[in-house]
Amino acid sequence: MSTSRFAAFRGRSFFTLTNLVVAALTVMAVFRGLPLRHWLIDGSTILAAVGFGLGTIGLWVPKRARKLASIGLGIVSTLGLLTLVGLVTGLGALEGIHGPLAAGSRLILVLVGAMVVPYLVVLPGVELSWIRAQDDEADGSTRNAPVAKTAPAEAS
Repeated sequence: MSTSRFAAFRGRSFFTLTNLVVAALTVMAVFRGLPLRHWLIDGSTILAAVGFGLGTIGLWVPKRARKLASIGLGIVSTLGLLTLVGLVTGLGALEGIHGPLAAGSRLILVLVGAMVVPYLVVLPGVELSWIRAQDDEADGSTRNAPVAKTAPAEAS
C-alpha cells in the first residue's frame, strides 16, 4: 500500500470512528439525558445522526457517492450553526427578561455552546475539506495549486 493510500485509509478510519462516536454520544445525550421530549430537539438529533451516518458512508464508497458525505455533513454543520444561533438568541432573551438573575443560565448556555461548536460545526467542516483534498488528489486537480506567473508576451 502506497504512502498516500495509507494516509487516506488512516484519514477515513479516523473520521469514521469520530463520526460514529459523536453521533452515538449526541443521540445518548438527548434521548437519555434530557427529561422532556420535544419534536424539534428529537428531530434535529436524529437528523444529525443521519448526517454523520451519510458522512461515514460517503467516506468508504466510490467517489461518485462523495456527494452523500457532503450532503450529510452539510446537514450537521447547518444544525450546529442553527443550534448556536438558538443558544445566543436564548441567552439574549434571558438577559433581557431576568437581568442579573440570568447568570446561572448564561453559564449553562455557554457550556452547551462550547460543546456544540467543535463537534457540530468544526468537525464537519474539517471533514469536508479533507474529502475535497482527497478528491483533488485523486483527480490530479490543480485547483488549489499556486499559479505560475508568466512574462508578458513581446509585442512585435
